[in-house]
Amino acid sequence: MIFFILFTVTACVGTPDGITAVRGFEQERNLGTWYEITRIDNRFERGLSNVIATYSVKDNGDIRVVNRGYKAATNLWNEAKDTGRFL
Repeated sequence: MIFFILFTVTACVGTPDGITAVRGFEQERNLGTWYEITRIDNRFERGLSNVIATYSVKDNGDIRVVNRGYKAATNLWNEAKDTGRFL
């Protein structure tokens, strides 16, 4: 259990080697709802359809990210919420 907690806390810390952040990113142009038309398969969207991502600005300037998709096997919508911020 402790390994899982430590892995979860440290898994997304920092920028991976060889990755450079986008410069001149226009936040306002990217806000709103984006509809998936194709994807590179990833574990957190496996089995989902009608996947959308909605980006909005929080009061503190961070970006609210809500990903949502329909899982036909359970007849339910799955949703994940997170926050993005510029470093």
